[in-house]
Amino acid sequence: MKFKIKHLLFFFRMVFPTQTELVRKYNELISKLDSLKEKGLAAAVYTQTTDVESEINGLMTYDRKVLKFDKVHMKKTRNQLIKDDDK
Repeated sequence: MKFKIKHLLFFFRMVFPTQTELVRKYNELISKLDSLKEKGLAAAVYTQTTDVESEINGLMTYDRKVLKFDKVHMKKTRNQLIKDDDK
């Protein structure tokens, strides 16, 4: 895992053995964004929309048939993160 705050580069390439572990790591990364917003973070992008070859950390499976995250939880997490931006 690599973090570079000045130009804000997040990099991690991990394989998660279970959906629970993947969601736990996603939640952990999302929780770190609040403090980065205070330092000027303007955007965050989850680029792994689907699993590819040996990487299985996508939001969906390789064939895009299974969403591995609960949509309600993701929406709640996102809304919590941006709640103060509307003020």
